Amino acid sequence: MGTFGATAPIGQKLAAGDYTGAAQALRDFANQLPNLDPASRAAIAQKLREAAASQAATNPQLAQQLQDAADALDRGDIAAAQAALNGAADQIAQTGQALAAQSTLSGVLGDLGAIKRDVANGV
Repeated sequence: MGTFGATAPIGQKLAAGDYTGAAQALRDFANQLPNLDPASRAAIAQKLREAAASQAATNPQLAQQLQDAADALDRGDIAAAQAALNGAADQIAQTGQALAAQSTLSGVLGDLGAIKRDVANGV
């Protein structure tokens, strides 16, 4: 999604690991859909399909939301596209929260491993 000008902030935030920011940028983008011309909406629908395909294996719920948004744009149903993009934003935010929890857990496990080594070494 980050290669299309209007969606670049979303891709940039995802690349930086800012899932909350990416989710908000996607919501902001969804709010801009009514202002776009049909050609832009068609191009965005194609980019959404590509993004959905890239997420299908790792995050099928997000992929489905992106596909739903693309389908809605093709039908000219802006409200449904906005709803699907907002759902995708929720998925991105949840993914970010899950990754943060995993990172915290990894840190705790690393700390426990260090303590175990220290105890084993008599420190």
